[in-house]
Amino acid sequence: MQAWTDDRMDDLANRVDAGFARVDRQFERVDQQLEQQRVETTGQFERQRAEMNQRFEEQRTETNQRLEEQRADTHELLMAINKRIDMLFLAYLTSAFGVIAALIAS
Repeated sequence: MQAWTDDRMDDLANRVDAGFARVDRQFERVDQQLEQQRVETTGQFERQRAEMNQRFEEQRTETNQRLEEQRADTHELLMAINKRIDMLFLAYLTSAFGVIAALIAS
């Protein structure tokens, strides 16, 4: 069995300390890599969010334009229907007055 002298104990302590220092440096590198990955991922998400917002806004604008066009078309059609109803009513009144005038004249 070997005896543990102070020199051997000091040597072991130094190697353990060096090992822990190496592990600490590795953890620092891992922490830096994780932070860099977090920053990159956050940037990617922000760019994706901005792109999605832009596309949603473009779609909203296009939808609003289509709705306005449909409203205008519907208004035109309703105005044309109103005009036809007015013409039919006028024709009805003219016919009614013609019949009334004919009855009075006879």
